[in-house]
Amino acid sequence: MKNELEKYIETIEAVDRAKEAHAVARLQLGKAVRLARQAKKLSLKYVAARIDVSAPYLYDFELGRRGIRDDLVMSLVNAIQDYPYGSKTT
Repeated sequence: MKNELEKYIETIEAVDRAKEAHAVARLQLGKAVRLARQAKKLSLKYVAARIDVSAPYLYDFELGRRGIRDDLVMSLVNAIQDYPYGSKTT
């Protein structure tokens, strides 16, 4: 039977694995947003203004250094999808 210390260590390890998975998912989402934004030729500053965040905040999100609220993800998707490919918005 496992003692309390072993259970505690297993819990800490599980939490660490979950944090790592979250960081990977955040990085992948940020990269996907950046690629979509760039494909539409939308500037970082323009998209940030559309979703009411600072350009540095959006930049950090795209690089996976910062998370983003769920409601902002939907706003971000809408801001990018509203424009056809090849837009020259700056």
